[in-house]
Amino acid sequence: MDDYELFCAGRLADPYPLLADLREREPVHWSERLQAWIVTRYDDVLAALLDRRFANDRVSVNMKALPPDMREQYAQLGDHVSNWLGFTDPPKHTRLRGLLRTTFTPALAEAYRPAILAIVDELIDAMLGEREPDLVGGYAFPMPARVIFDILGIRDEDAGDFHRWSDDMAAFTGNIGPTLVEVAPRAYESYRALEEFIGTQVDERKRHPHEDLLTHLTQAEESGELESRVELTGLAVFTLVAGHETTASLLGNALKLVLEDDDLRAKLQAEPDVLPAAVEEFLRLEAPIQLSPRLAGEDILLRGATIRSGDAVILHIGAANHDPARFPEPGALDLDRSFTRHLSFAWGPHFCLGAPLSRVETAVALERVLERMPDMRLTGEPLQWRENMTMRALTALRVGC
Repeated sequence: MDDYELFCAGRLADPYPLLADLREREPVHWSERLQAWIVTRYDDVLAALLDRRFANDRVSVNMKALPPDMREQYAQLGDHVSNWLGFTDPPKHTRLRGLLRTTFTPALAEAYRPAILAIVDELIDAMLGEREPDLVGGYAFPMPARVIFDILGIRDEDAGDFHRWSDDMAAFTGNIGPTLVEVAPRAYESYRALEEFIGTQVDERKRHPHEDLLTHLTQAEESGELESRVELTGLAVFTLVAGHETTASLLGNALKLVLEDDDLRAKLQAEPDVLPAAVEEFLRLEAPIQLSPRLAGEDILLRGATIRSGDAVILHIGAANHDPARFPEPGALDLDRSFTRHLSFAWGPHFCLGAPLSRVETAVALERVLERMPDMRLTGEPLQWRENMTMRALTALRVGC
């Protein structure tokens, strides 16, 4: 029970044994603490991701977890998040996704390889001057932020306190249940700061259009494809946060797995061509997005459990990716798996648009740091995970060189 409480608060460092127990004994489990169903088997999670009865417009779940006075005070925060692409359903989701589809393509990911390489080399140069650099704070975290800034057309020097804003917003969208009371005030302040920041950027694009995503979104607002400034801000902030947080977490988790396995490290250094397969296993083993909440749009019977219309449902990606029915020896890293369809980028209509870019960023960053810092070793400092049910991310990863 202690482990379960820690899990529900996003404070369990290794959730997989608990998830395995739930998956085996009660694959559709009602959590009184979270006021939500937890679905843990691969086939069930995949089916639900494709089932329109499980709605993605679920910001009301976050807001209902707040006391009435906070719900009223932070109503604008809820309105803002309801315009994030990942919190919408068709037809709105289809319209908003269409505005990003032409930007986030496999061709863009490949075209960005030289820019990604230049960024990682600059970050590695800085780390080489430190005695015990932090591969999360100094490498995994800033790299994708700089890439997504460039795509949007935001200069690094204009980014302000984006890292803090991103953390605060991810804490609000990534937590469920009582812990939201703790994070909502910071998220609200960061939302207001981001709203002002994006507004300034959009006003500048109106005066001086550029070849960037923010100009594209500004023009979409002017043409009526975006129905309001609230929609524009929501889509821009979602792109900033999603384009940064997922890849930062993935790269940090991948570096941990590599540094804990000397044989794997040696293989990747000798055979960089296997990096794409390795990235897929890193995604499966330590999914950066562990769960995908939904709302039941009608009564649904699943494995004997009756999910009522309006109930919150947690589709647990991390549990599904460790289901032995789909992945034999799920805790082992196997570069030759015959079945590789993990769910870390979701599936169906909400499959992550940024997946090709995230994969390229991670592979390039791993190959380069293993080449330029071949002797780095973990310092032995205890590893800490962010207190967030959704994001599986390390707070730091210090190495000696």
